[in-house]
Amino acid sequence: MNESETRAEYIDPKLKASGWGEVEESKVEKDREEWKLKIKRWNEKIQKDKEEIEKISKQKSMGFPWLAEAYAKFLNENKLRPIFFTSTSLSDKAKEMANALSVEIIENEPIGEFPRIKCNINNDEFGSQTRIYHLPIDQQYDRTIIGNRMGEFYAFTVKEAEDAGFRRAFKHRY
Repeated sequence: MNESETRAEYIDPKLKASGWGEVEESKVEKDREEWKLKIKRWNEKIQKDKEEIEKISKQKSMGFPWLAEAYAKFLNENKLRPIFFTSTSLSDKAKEMANALSVEIIENEPIGEFPRIKCNINNDEFGSQTRIYHLPIDQQYDRTIIGNRMGEFYAFTVKEAEDAGFRRAFKHRY
């Protein structure tokens, strides 16, 4: 599950139920009709669980206890252990929040070198195979998933990507 799906499934419905704006205005790109159906289902579930939601909302922990609850549920369902690596030191408040969410912290880690260029293989609208590389600043970088097809990889340099037959993404212009 990626960041957009996590937000759509766990965070946006709770924000909407708490009166923090409309899910439709969020940055998550989903089909509008699909959203309407999901929101309708979420609203029905929220109505059924109204007493439980009110009970959770009254808790003082972290100001937004439902967010922590949704996060914990997601981690447990997917058997994930969150670890936060940072090259800096965290504030006491950040450490407190991480501890409350059971997030392991590793501070002051040197960044080191790692490949950042995503070399993606896909098919275009005509069915022809495309070999495209995405830099971290490119528009589709965060959406690009590497590892679905044989030959995809992370490159250290543009030269390495181009030597392997990949071209720069066209949608890198803003």
